[in-house]
Amino acid sequence: MSGSLDPWTTPDRPDWSGRARHLSEVVDTLAAGGHHVDAVAPGDPSIDPPGGGPCVHRVAGTVGAPPDRVVEALSAALRRLWRGGRPDVVHAHHWTAVLAARSAAPGVPVAQLVHGAAMEAGGGRGAVERAVLRDVDRVLVTSVEDRRRLFAAGVEPDRLQIVPATVDTDEFRPAGPALRRGERPRLVALGGLGLRSGAEYAVRALTGVPAAELLLAGGRPAGEPDADRDRLFALATRCGVANRVRFLGPVGRVDVPRLLRSADVVVCPAPYWTTGFGALEGMACGCAVVSAQVSAHTDLVVDQVSGLVVAPRDAAALARGLRTALKGRSRSQALGLAGRNRVEAAYRRAHGVEALDQALDRARARSAVAG
Repeated sequence: MSGSLDPWTTPDRPDWSGRARHLSEVVDTLAAGGHHVDAVAPGDPSIDPPGGGPCVHRVAGTVGAPPDRVVEALSAALRRLWRGGRPDVVHAHHWTAVLAARSAAPGVPVAQLVHGAAMEAGGGRGAVERAVLRDVDRVLVTSVEDRRRLFAAGVEPDRLQIVPATVDTDEFRPAGPALRRGERPRLVALGGLGLRSGAEYAVRALTGVPAAELLLAGGRPAGEPDADRDRLFALATRCGVANRVRFLGPVGRVDVPRLLRSADVVVCPAPYWTTGFGALEGMACGCAVVSAQVSAHTDLVVDQVSGLVVAPRDAAALARGLRTALKGRSRSQALGLAGRNRVEAAYRRAHGVEALDQALDRARARSAVAG
């Protein structure tokens, strides 16, 4: 359940390393584990739910609303949904979702997924979020760095659990169709065009990789206004690389593996925080990955083995990493093969099912003891 995101209303959303993607992936993972999942999120109730997906309940009047309004609307929706019986456990993706669940059914077991970047909020809002965290039965994070941040924020270590992002290795695999390409070495970035994507560092780094082209997935469709695309195009023009940067716009989920298989290197330059889906899915497709050393990347990418890790917010370091990864086809192939092996060993969807089952079982156990 989320109080802020509804990724199912935007199936072509290209934010593959962001929170919206993580929400839909958690739902898919729970369903793959045999759970009955009711997904509750903000949005327009008149929009048909995705075919073959979870049972999606959209709550009107919550998109962009103040937190108290979100909690009120979600609570009312949950009371209606739970008239026939409370759920075994709530998996919440936002602090407003926790408050709504507690209001609708006091004592219901709640596990909250917290992205480390969310804890950077200061002032009264940050204090509220930390207070909510002290009340939930299990706090889930995606990386060691996020765990460290929450421990520093006062969350008890025995309630913290790392549940990393995982990937469907049948959908994302080295073998399969790929997008057409030319002779240039191809760099692909999946994280979108916003400031949190780090796309600007990839554009700047391209000046140090003179033979390569950069494909950026994300932003608005061609022909629609997009301030981030305009900003990055202006930057590419100033850097003299505009003829080697391609803005793909939204990329549908079914097309992402084809895009990744066409890449020589998947570049993941997120400056502060990421769930790591871009790196994870690039590795699953057998691509070499060059990532900034932040949050989930630090766990996922083993430097010089399954990819290359560089300092964040450093375009020169990113360029050096990209040149190294592109130095001979055998080098990029070796990194890609090691990345695929790492995914199969630790980040397949089956691993996600096991980790989520364990986390939710512990949330229920703690709730039972507290009750």
